[in-house]
Amino acid sequence: MSVPRFTLGWVYNLDEVPSTTSTSSVIGLACAFPSIAVLSVLARIALRRSKILSLGLDDFAVAASALLAIAYSGITIYQTRWGLGLPAEAFPPVNAITYSKVQFTGGPVYCLAILGFKVSLLASYHRLAGFNRNYRIVINTVMALVVANQVIYTFLLSFGCRPIAKIWNPSLEGTCINTLASYFGLGISSLIFDLLIIALPFPILQRLQLRMREKVVLGTIFALGFFVTLTQVFRIRTIAELKNYTDSENIIKWSIVEMNLGIFVACVPSFAPLLRFIGRKAVTGYRSQSRGLGPRGQVQDAYGQSYQRRSRVIGGDSHRSRLDSEDDKIALWEQKDWAGLVQQREIHAEPSSAEHVRATGANSPEAAEGYERDIHVVREVMISSQHR
Repeated sequence: MSVPRFTLGWVYNLDEVPSTTSTSSVIGLACAFPSIAVLSVLARIALRRSKILSLGLDDFAVAASALLAIAYSGITIYQTRWGLGLPAEAFPPVNAITYSKVQFTGGPVYCLAILGFKVSLLASYHRLAGFNRNYRIVINTVMALVVANQVIYTFLLSFGCRPIAKIWNPSLEGTCINTLASYFGLGISSLIFDLLIIALPFPILQRLQLRMREKVVLGTIFALGFFVTLTQVFRIRTIAELKNYTDSENIIKWSIVEMNLGIFVACVPSFAPLLRFIGRKAVTGYRSQSRGLGPRGQVQDAYGQSYQRRSRVIGGDSHRSRLDSEDDKIALWEQKDWAGLVQQREIHAEPSSAEHVRATGANSPEAAEGYERDIHVVREVMISSQHR
């Protein structure tokens, strides 16, 4: 008979092989989900730094939440050494007090980790608010209520008994609050605030004219947000099924899923530049395969016909009189050079259309040439000279 992993030799004071154990699944969750959360936060910060953007409250809040999630997972893995994941009949009674001490340290960490990603989401809503003062007041009010709620329950879980040691050693004389009721209160209040946080952006988003791709991205984000809320529902259900203080495996599992998935959801909106880059690469690759690129500026369509690409800069810098394939992509950018501010825009026109190419200061006959067969590029150049 093979010995299950993380039993004998892993659990302190365990002398017999248990018939069943879920210690491996607990450790797996405690390793996998924080890894996803940490990678999400690192990607978020890297993307913001690559765009030379300063870090804000939302970035620091979600980073703190990720650190607390790592700490909670570390506490959980250590708790498996004292019996977390074992069935009740195999749990070593001598481990009960130490097991409860370790679990006690996890409660406040969980409350603050949940607070971190909720504050991050609410702080990010300020970018949607713009100059809408009333909307900012609503966001700040909800943020204050969320902070107050989580801090109150952090203190309740930390100082719920007098003396505090009675939390992990019920045999001591003293008094305690109703621990089960406090768990229910925390779960239900968190659920209410989750729903409120999900609903807050809708008044602003309804006024925006969004493309289908943006609607799909937003729908995905809200779906993930609802899933985080759903994990809170499952967590509340496990609280109702608690038999004693050491019967905490399921509630700990759902706590790990909730906090780390919440961190990921808080980071998803910052991935927009990366998703746009991947989308452009995918579109470019598809077009290259469907048409094929011939040698040195020739384009071959799906019917095997080849013709020359004649993209050019009209009235612009002579150093950019020749363009490469990158110039035939859809692009929108701004750049500044020694002559002043140059703003350029490129779009693809229909093969059958004949667009007009406009350029400030371009009166040459070439200024009228803009028509191409298959690939047709319209460039608008606006130059404001700055003489010193």
